[in-house]
Parts: sequence; structure tokens; C-alpha cells
Amino acid sequence: MKSSLREIEHTRARWAIMWAARKSIGLSTPQIGRRLGGRDHTTVIHGLRRAEALRASHLPFRELTNALCAAFTTPATKEQFQ
Repeated sequence: MKSSLREIEHTRARWAIMWAARKSIGLSTPQIGRRLGGRDHTTVIHGLRRAEALRASHLPFRELTNALCAAFTTPATKEQFQ
């Protein structure tokens, strides 16, 4: 997900990862940006807002972000992202 591709599927996947990293691990926006290819923290803030809006209106996206949160809360994954 470090790719610079802007196709909607890739973009939404990054938003989902941003949201899950923030909610389940509590990473800061600069930390998330660095882990996603050096993106600026304002890009992450925008992604988090878009993810919140999509979660409210799009069930498959909400299910994806819920699954990512569950995956991120495993001890091995948490340790990898800290």
C-alpha cells in the first residue's frame, strides 16, 4: 500500500488501513503516513475523514475496516506496527 496509485480501489484500501491503524493501534497521523510510503499527515487526515464517511454509507467498506481492526489487534501485528 506504499504505491502512489490513485485508482479508487487502491485509494480506498489505503483509507481502510489508515482508519484501522488509527482506531485499533492508535498510531498518530504522521506515523501512519510514514508507514504508507511517506505520505503527509494531512493526507492521512483526509483519508481518515473519507473512511469515516464510507463506513457510514457503505457496508462492505465497514466490514473491511472491522476485519482490519481485528487483524491489527493481534499481538504480532501490534508489535510490528509499534
